[in-house]
Amino acid sequence: MILMQPDSDLEILAGTLPVYARPSVPFNATACSFLADLSATLLRNTEAKQQADVVAFAFWCRKANIAHLKGRYAGNHYTMGRGTAFHISPGNVPINAFYSFAFGLLAGNNNIVRLASKASLSVNLVLDAVNLLFGKQEYRSTSGANAFVRYDAANGQTDILSARCDARIIWGGDKTIADIRKSPIPPRAHEIVFADRYSFAVFDAAAISTLSDKDLQREAVNFYNDTLQMDQNACSSPHLIVWQNADPDTRQRFWTAVCAYTAQKYALEPVASVDRYARLLSGFITGPKQQLLTGAADPIQRVQLSSLPSDIDQMRGIHGLFYEYDANDLQEVAHIVNMKYQTLTYLGLDKKILAEFVTKNRLRGIDRIVPNGSALDIDTLWDGYDVLKELTRTIDVR
Repeated sequence: MILMQPDSDLEILAGTLPVYARPSVPFNATACSFLADLSATLLRNTEAKQQADVVAFAFWCRKANIAHLKGRYAGNHYTMGRGTAFHISPGNVPINAFYSFAFGLLAGNNNIVRLASKASLSVNLVLDAVNLLFGKQEYRSTSGANAFVRYDAANGQTDILSARCDARIIWGGDKTIADIRKSPIPPRAHEIVFADRYSFAVFDAAAISTLSDKDLQREAVNFYNDTLQMDQNACSSPHLIVWQNADPDTRQRFWTAVCAYTAQKYALEPVASVDRYARLLSGFITGPKQQLLTGAADPIQRVQLSSLPSDIDQMRGIHGLFYEYDANDLQEVAHIVNMKYQTLTYLGLDKKILAEFVTKNRLRGIDRIVPNGSALDIDTLWDGYDVLKELTRTIDVR
C-alpha cells in the first residue's frame, strides 16, 4: 500500500489514494466510458463552458475522440498499463493535469495526480465533475484506484509516492524537474518528463496577402488562441514569428486584425503592463539590435529583430509581447533550433517542407509542426513522446 506520512499535509481532492492495484489493458471500457461521461458533464455545466481551457479538455475527451485514439492504437501486440502512474502537474497550464490523468487512465494505469499548489477556477470545475462521477456506482472502482492530491513539496510526500510508483510523469521547468529527480523511483519504473520548452511560428506573407477579410479574421483569432488564451505561458505558444516574403502592408494587415480581436478579449492589468515593459527593456539590453514597432499602450507589442542569436529562446514574450524576424529562406533559422524547441506553428507554408526542414537539417528540436490555431491542441503524441506507449508495457508473444 502507498502510505502517507502521519503529519503530512497531503489533501485528497478527489478519489482515494490508491493501493498498488493491478493494471488494466489500454482503452478498457470503464476508462473510455468515464472520460466520455466527464466530457458530457463538463459541457452541461454553464460555468465550465465559459472557460476555454475546460471546453478544450472536454472536447478532447469526448466519446468520438476517445474512439479515434483507440483506433489509432489498435494492433496485434498484447499491452498492459505499467501499474500506478504518479503525475506531477504544471503550474503554468493547470488544465494539463487532467490530460495527464487521461493519458494514464487510457493506458490502463492507476493514477495519483499531484495538482499545482495554486488553485484555479478551471481545475476546480473539472475536479467537481470528477468527484460527481466518482460518486456513481459504475465508477466506484475508478474512484478507488485514482486520486487527485495537493501537498507542500517540502514535506517529503514526493519521496513516498515516487518510491512506489511504476511510472512518473513530470511537468515543469528544468529546476522543478531536477528537484523532483532527487526523489528516486524503483529500478523498473519509467519516467516521462515534459520540461521547459520554446516555440515559434513561421508565416508566409505572400500567402496571407491572398486571404479574404473573413479568413484573415479567422487566422487572427487562431493566433490569439495559440498565444494569449494562456497568456503565453504554454510551452507550445510561439514567442518568435519568422516572416517569409515579408511585406509591410500584409504584415500590418495581419497585426491590425490581431490587435482588434485582442482589444476585445484581453485585459492588460497594470502590473502585467509593468512586467511586459520590464521584459521589453531586458531584451533591448541583452539581446540583438531591435526596433520597437508599436506603442507602449498597444494591446500587442512587437519587436523587430535584426538578427537571430543562437540563444534567442531566452527572449520570451509576455502579456502580448512578440518578437519578429524577416527571413529570405527557412535555412536562416536552422542554427537557433536546439533541444528546447517544441512546436513550430505555420501559416501559408507546406507542412511537408517544414518537416523536411527538420529532418534534412537533423535538428535536435521541434517535436510538433501544426497550423496556426493548433498550438495548444494537446495529443497523445506530445513533446516527441508517444505518451500512451510510454505508459504501457508490451508483452512479447511468439
